[in-house]
Amino acid sequence: MSKLLQLGIYLDNEVISEGDIAAASVLVDIARRTGPTEPSDLAWVAMCLALRTSRDGHTCVDFNRIQEWGASLTADDHQYFPASSAPWLDALASIPLLVGTASERKAFILDGQRLYLGRSFSQEQAIATVLTRNSASNVNVLLGGPGTGKTTEVARRLIERFEQGGVMPRLTLAAPTGKAATRMTEVLHARCKDQNASPEVVAAVTAVAARTIHSLLGYAPNRTPRFTFGAHNPLPYDLVVIDEASMLSSSDMYQLLEALAPTTELLLVGDPDQLASVESGSVLADIAASANNPQSLLASRIKVLQTQHRFAADSSIAALATAVRNGDTSSAFNVLEANNTDLRWVDPKNLDQLQMLIDEVYEHALGLCESATNADAAQVLEKQRMLQVLCAHRGGEMGVFGWNDRINGLL
Repeated sequence: MSKLLQLGIYLDNEVISEGDIAAASVLVDIARRTGPTEPSDLAWVAMCLALRTSRDGHTCVDFNRIQEWGASLTADDHQYFPASSAPWLDALASIPLLVGTASERKAFILDGQRLYLGRSFSQEQAIATVLTRNSASNVNVLLGGPGTGKTTEVARRLIERFEQGGVMPRLTLAAPTGKAATRMTEVLHARCKDQNASPEVVAAVTAVAARTIHSLLGYAPNRTPRFTFGAHNPLPYDLVVIDEASMLSSSDMYQLLEALAPTTELLLVGDPDQLASVESGSVLADIAASANNPQSLLASRIKVLQTQHRFAADSSIAALATAVRNGDTSSAFNVLEANNTDLRWVDPKNLDQLQMLIDEVYEHALGLCESATNADAAQVLEKQRMLQVLCAHRGGEMGVFGWNDRINGLL
C-alpha cells in the first residue's frame, strides 16, 4: 500500500500534504541505504509535520502542544492522533537512522519534546552560540512598540559611540526589506540632527544609508557561496544596527550572525509583537522572552521602551493597540464602535460610510497626480505620507488590488 493511501486520514484533513510525504520518502530511502528503516504511520506523520513547520512559520514540532497540529482532524479521526507525547516519541525512537539527538547529525533532531529538521536545529544552535559568545557582551537589543522612541534611542547611542574619541567605528545599518531600510535611514538621520552632537559626529552617522540584509551580506542566488560575507569572510564593520528585527526569519538571522566577526557589536531593534517573519522562526520574540529570565546571558543586554510618545496613553489608539496585542476582540470592537475623535471605524457594510472613505482617498490621489504633473517631487513625497491605505490582503474588494482598481477607475 502506498504511503498516500496509508496516511489518507491525515491528508484528507490537511494535517500533512503530499509534498511532505514525498520529501519524507526521499529521506527514508536514503536512510535505507545504511540499514533497515521502517517508520510506523505515526513516525511518518511526525516527520511530515517537521517538514511542514517552515510553511507554518515554525522551526520545530513541540510534542507538548501536539494537539494544535491535529486541530483540523474530525472528532472520529482524533483516535489516530495521540494527544500525549509518549506515543510520538516512541515512534521516532524506532528510526535512529533518521532521528538523532542534539549531538548527532541526522535528517531530524529530537531535542527533548521538540522535533526539528536537522538544518533548522543547527541554525538555532549557531544563533544561540553567536548571541551569547563573550557572555553576550557584543550584543544589545532594543525593544518597544510603535512610537516608544526606538529610533531616538538608537540615534543617542550612535552619537555616544562616535563621541568616545579615537578611531571612528565602522558603522552599517540594515533592515529586512527595502522599505524598512529607507524609512530607517530617513528617521534616524532626522533624529541624529536633533541631538546636541558635534557637526562632525552627526555627519559621520548620517553618512551611512541603511540597506537590506541580503544587500549587506552580498546575496547572489546563482553563485556559490550565495553570500559574499559569512564565516569565511566576515563583514568589515565594528557596529551593525538592524531595524525591524522581528521580521528576520531564523535563516536570515543565522546568515547575519555567521557574517559577524567576534569583535563586531550588534544592535537589534524592533517590536516582538509586530511584523513577524513570513518564513520560519520568531527570533526577536524568543530573544525578548529572555528579558524575563535572569539566568539568560541576554537578559542584561535587553532594554524595553514602554513610554508612548506618538499618541496619548489614554487615547483610543492606545486602547485599540492594547486590545489587538492582547487578542481581545471584544475590547477592540468596543473601541472601534465608540465615538472617538482620534479614531474612526468605517464598516464596509455601511455603504454611505464606505463612500465617504472612497471620496477621501480619491481626493488625496487626485492631489498626488496634480503634484506629479507639475513635476514637484518633494510635494508628491510629502502628500504621500499624509494618507496611506494599508490592506490586510492583496485580493478582494477591500484588498490592495480592489482599492487600486477602484481609485484608478475614478481617476
